[in-house]
Amino acid sequence: HLDESVLALFCAKFVFKFLFMIFPARKIRGDRSPALRAAFVDARNDCVTTASSVFGWLLALRGMEWADAVLAIPVGLYVGWAGFHLARENLSLLMGEAPPEEVLEALAASAASVPGVLEVRGVRAQHLGPELHAEVTVLVPENCTATEAHDIALAVRRQLEERSGVGEVFVHIDTRAALPHA
Repeated sequence: HLDESVLALFCAKFVFKFLFMIFPARKIRGDRSPALRAAFVDARNDCVTTASSVFGWLLALRGMEWADAVLAIPVGLYVGWAGFHLARENLSLLMGEAPPEEVLEALAASAASVPGVLEVRGVRAQHLGPELHAEVTVLVPENCTATEAHDIALAVRRQLEERSGVGEVFVHIDTRAALPHA
């Protein structure tokens, strides 16, 4: 039997988790952080289970003692479904999957915007946990000194590593003279 003090704790927990759920929801929109996504799903699941418990208690007060047990079935299925989808989303990150093509194109466009880059010859990337690691080959003028080419590579690296979700970038520098003739 649930007394009013426990009900008050459940209501306080619901409000706390609801507020906690709102913060990650706003942050998630622009961020692919699996930790933020998991915090959001956890808070959402806690809100659902707490609301179900309170609703079941209220129904039990009205003589429907079985209601709490019956409500537990869809809540359990919902929590299981959410966990399955969360695991499926993160499995690709843990397995080192390559990002979608539009992410690679955005990285190439960002690298191409760095002064001194004539062309982006290739971008490869893969997830290493929650971070994206990338390898970029850029073409610089053939009259660049080694110091200038190094500075361009460093600028490309910094530019790409500032992007959300990008962990480490390796930049390869080529000149037209270094490319094989086709």
